[in-house]
Amino acid sequence: MNALLREHGVVAANAQVHVSGRLLHPDSIVAMDSGKLFRWTRELADVQAGLPVPLEASAVTVKEEGVFLRYLLGVAMQEEGADAPVKLGGSVGARGMPLMKFPG
Repeated sequence: MNALLREHGVVAANAQVHVSGRLLHPDSIVAMDSGKLFRWTRELADVQAGLPVPLEASAVTVKEEGVFLRYLLGVAMQEEGADAPVKLGGSVGARGMPLMKFPG
């Protein structure tokens, strides 16, 4: 997943980024302890070790014409004064389809 994001310019070439590659249900995100999330932002020293929490994937089920939202969770480290390691906003463009096909 990380290599695919770099290839499409979402993640800077030299950025320290890890994306779980698991599709998470919105309830999984809401259930995360905000205090722990805050502590991880201050204590995480090695992005390549991944997220310090086990993540249980939640499949996207298609039923009639419904759309079911899922999230990809990751972590990125940014040196003080450096450019953002992840491109935020903008058009999805050519990276949309390869990213949709990757998890599943």
